[in-house]
Amino acid sequence: MATITPPVPRRSLSESDQRVRSPLARLRGYIRTYVSLEGALLLVLYVALWFWIGLALDYGFFKLFGIDIVQEWPWTARLLILLAVTAGLLTAVSLKVVGRLLREFRDPALALVLERRFPKLLGDRLITAVELSDLQRAEEQGYSPAMILETIHEAAERVQQVPVQQAFDWGRLIRRGLVAAALTVGLYLVAGGLCLALDSARQVHVGRTGYSRFNETAAIWFERNILLQNTIWPRRAQLELIGFEGKELRVGKDNKVPPLRVRALEYVIADSKYPEGWRPLTWEDLTTHRGWITAGPPPAPPFALTPRDPDLGLTVDEVALRNRKFQVRTLPTSDGFSHWAVTDPAVGGERPLLWADLTPERLDGLTPPKAPAAWKVSDDSVGLTVDDVVEALVANVAGEPGADANVVLSRLDRLALVSATLDKVDALAAKPSMSRTMRKLTVPDIIYLKCTGDKTYLRNEMRKTQDNEYTGNFGDLKESVVFTVQGEDYYTPRRYITLVPAPSLISLGVQESRPAYLFYRPDERTSLADLRGKKQPFEERDVLQAGSETSRIDIPAGTDLSLTAKSDKELKEAFLKAAKTVDEVRLVADVPGGGRGVVAVKQAKAGEEIRRGLELLPDHKGFRLELPDVRRDLVFDFEFTDTDGVKGKRKVVVKPQDDTAPELTDARVEVMRKTTIKAKDRDETYFMVTRKARIPLGAKVHDDHALGDVRYRYTLTTATKTDVNAVFTVPVVALTAPGGSNPFMAAVYLLGQDRDAETYSTPLFTQNMRDAKDEFLPTQTIKELLGKGQKLPFRQLVHDFDILPDVISPFREDKPFGVQDDRLACDFPLWKLMPQALEDNHPYYRMDLWLEATDTDADEQMGASGAPIPHLSKSKETFSFLIVPESVLLMKIGEDEGKQYAALNKRYQELQEKAQALDVGVHNLERPDVQVKDLLAPSTRAEQSNETIENCLATTREVYANYQRMVREEQLNVIQSKKIVESETRIVAPLGKILEGTPGAVDEKYRDGNFPAVLEANSNFRKALDEKGTSDKDRIDASRAAGKELNRRIALLMANLNEVLEVMRGLENLESLLHAISHIADGVHDQEILAAEIKHRLEDSFFDEPAPKKP
Repeated sequence: MATITPPVPRRSLSESDQRVRSPLARLRGYIRTYVSLEGALLLVLYVALWFWIGLALDYGFFKLFGIDIVQEWPWTARLLILLAVTAGLLTAVSLKVVGRLLREFRDPALALVLERRFPKLLGDRLITAVELSDLQRAEEQGYSPAMILETIHEAAERVQQVPVQQAFDWGRLIRRGLVAAALTVGLYLVAGGLCLALDSARQVHVGRTGYSRFNETAAIWFERNILLQNTIWPRRAQLELIGFEGKELRVGKDNKVPPLRVRALEYVIADSKYPEGWRPLTWEDLTTHRGWITAGPPPAPPFALTPRDPDLGLTVDEVALRNRKFQVRTLPTSDGFSHWAVTDPAVGGERPLLWADLTPERLDGLTPPKAPAAWKVSDDSVGLTVDDVVEALVANVAGEPGADANVVLSRLDRLALVSATLDKVDALAAKPSMSRTMRKLTVPDIIYLKCTGDKTYLRNEMRKTQDNEYTGNFGDLKESVVFTVQGEDYYTPRRYITLVPAPSLISLGVQESRPAYLFYRPDERTSLADLRGKKQPFEERDVLQAGSETSRIDIPAGTDLSLTAKSDKELKEAFLKAAKTVDEVRLVADVPGGGRGVVAVKQAKAGEEIRRGLELLPDHKGFRLELPDVRRDLVFDFEFTDTDGVKGKRKVVVKPQDDTAPELTDARVEVMRKTTIKAKDRDETYFMVTRKARIPLGAKVHDDHALGDVRYRYTLTTATKTDVNAVFTVPVVALTAPGGSNPFMAAVYLLGQDRDAETYSTPLFTQNMRDAKDEFLPTQTIKELLGKGQKLPFRQLVHDFDILPDVISPFREDKPFGVQDDRLACDFPLWKLMPQALEDNHPYYRMDLWLEATDTDADEQMGASGAPIPHLSKSKETFSFLIVPESVLLMKIGEDEGKQYAALNKRYQELQEKAQALDVGVHNLERPDVQVKDLLAPSTRAEQSNETIENCLATTREVYANYQRMVREEQLNVIQSKKIVESETRIVAPLGKILEGTPGAVDEKYRDGNFPAVLEANSNFRKALDEKGTSDKDRIDASRAAGKELNRRIALLMANLNEVLEVMRGLENLESLLHAISHIADGVHDQEILAAEIKHRLEDSFFDEPAPKKP
């Protein structure tokens, strides 16, 4: 039987290739669909996790710990978190979705996917068909074209049987979708249900509850974390700091932190422009949002209020606080009318409004009229109410007060409208729909200030005061701290108080311009007027005085000061704050019209502080102050504030030293004799001198800057005029001047009489100024020095001068007037100033002498002619001199000589007595039977003699000094030369030798006849008598020898003293004669010349003949 083979259809290579690649294209589409769905689920999961985790961290942290990251963290921190989360999301989406969607899926790769997913059906035919579809290339690679073609046809047949959509795990997407639904819808239902349950459990019926509250919370989270708005979590209260700008307050370490003021807000409105998303609700907001309250604008408050914040305007809080002080309303009644009521805390609600409740304080100054009798009281237990007044007005029985009552009722109507408006605001704030727009918050009675630092923890209560404000103190902080204020569930954002060093001055430069006359002296061609008003500038010096809180600046009066203070920090302002004792400050500043000039800043009223702004330096690191012509003490503080607001302070004391008048101290008259004359009611003391005298004086003259002149001033009066008020009793002599008046009475004048004084300048002062280096400078040199700043110290002029007695040459007999020939330096030359034609027995003169000194002040005082008047000082002492004839002075000297003779003669007699007793003791030692026990008596006498010798020595030394003074007095008064020679050669010189001895002299007279030699011999005699270290014989022999030597020296001393006493006794006799002659001159004035001649003859004969011997 024949078999029929069906014809094999012819298969095209291109058709088979298209059939192979068609499932691969469908696979490529499924891949993109799968990846897109997977990316969408990933996005939902990421966002859901972000929301729930973020909500749990943000809101949950706030609820658990009360910390709001909006208040705690900077805005940049939340921005970084948002960027990080967004970056993570974009990274995940890019890796999981975008990268895979953009990837090119090649056919071989897709073929492998299908072969691996369906290995039994496809084997490896599909990849072979895809990769070897080019037969020519396959043949070149060694493959059989027929076999390759057959494989392609077979793969095309089998790939059509593959379910391509089953190549993906769609269950995985479904599971992720369920997770996404659970994280979104599921958790939303759970969270909303929890909120609903909690609100029901707490019985919360105000505001948003349940799902509405959760939706609001989610919306706030979105605003905070996605939109990055500064919206805080809803709170029951809100506080704001008053006067605390910024997040940090920088306070000086030594400054006290100012008190903290806080205000609680009651009505707030949402405003994204404010840091926490809420601000105080203003009365203007009620106008802007008219639909909230009424169709029209809210009523204007019927009381005057000044907004606490002018920029913000009047707030509802301020209106409510004021309205609560007197809150009136009109309440409806059952009969359709209304009655007036007032809120009274005492009754816990409203009560009828009484007419007595209306006072000017409650009605903002409006005074209600007094109720007349026509106004009937409806209820006597209540009193007259406003409703009673309204009925009286309606019944037209109000009388004269009716018009005023209508004005009051009009004011009450406006108050009631305000109360009604506030009630509507309260009702509006209670609506849940307004919770994100406007709120009414709790005003806590107590809030807490919490302050922490490394070693500081502070928690202080702050209680509410009027206007819902609180005040708290930080105490004495020792370190920087962070603080917050908590009230209810609200706390303010963290604020920082940083203790920083207060700005301080690193230098206080002072540039002085001192008066020029302090440094320059006018010469013969100039005067003080040429220096008046000129100033010598000096280089700047630092007077900061580190370590001290006060800078003291001592300057001469009249100095121009320029102070430049430099700070260690940049400053924003600086002030001068003068002490309350300073009533005026003169400074250089800008003046109206341009330029700079001297401005006098005075106290507004006595006791107020002067405060004046200062000019800052260009770099703001210091300030400048110019004080011209300073002549008064200035005490002020520099107060300066740095850019942190920290204040620094520096006290400055400017002490201008007035150019005081020169000081003359220790003024005295040397050598000259002082005598006292008794008057009726006082004793007058004089220095007694002759008309030829050279008067030695001493004094110290000092000026603070420069001496101008040092001179003597004197007045000289004669006995030609008597003064009945100057009656003196003269116990010594009574000389009669012409006219029969007592010469003493005629010579002495009261100091208060007007007399013209004469001047005598000291030659030494003028010479000292000429000798001083650079004391006088050329005018051109002075101009050059005044033109540039100098360094202190600078040019000290002669300002000290010592007046000392002149050194005069020794007395010479051939030059009796030698003291008048010696160069004058400081002594007063009386002989040059007295009339030259005076006889020796001239009338008495009185001279008053004092010292004067001037300075060189050219600025302080000015005379009528315009010339400067320097300061003038006069010595405290005015020395009065009695100028007497030579014989009178000799008589006074003679009295002193008599006293000296009596004193020395007394000691001489005592010494003579002891010498005789001692001589007896020494003579007894010559006996051959002397024993050691016999030495005791001589030893006792020697000891007693020693005391007598010492006493005689002291008296002799005193007489010697007095005679030296008297000889110098006679020399300075130019007493007759013979008298001076006699006293010098026969008294003073021998006494000097007796006191000091002449060691080494050949003549034993003064070598052994002096006090040191006698004392030495007496000491040796006592030692020999008391010596116990030798044998009795040696001791006795030594005592005999020492005793003989002592007797010899005492005898010489006695002889020397007796010789001086004989001379002194002779002078005493002479003075007695002179005294008698003076009496003759007093009684017989017409024979004055004769008496003088007799006196001179007696003097000459006395000095020419040997002195009379003592009987």
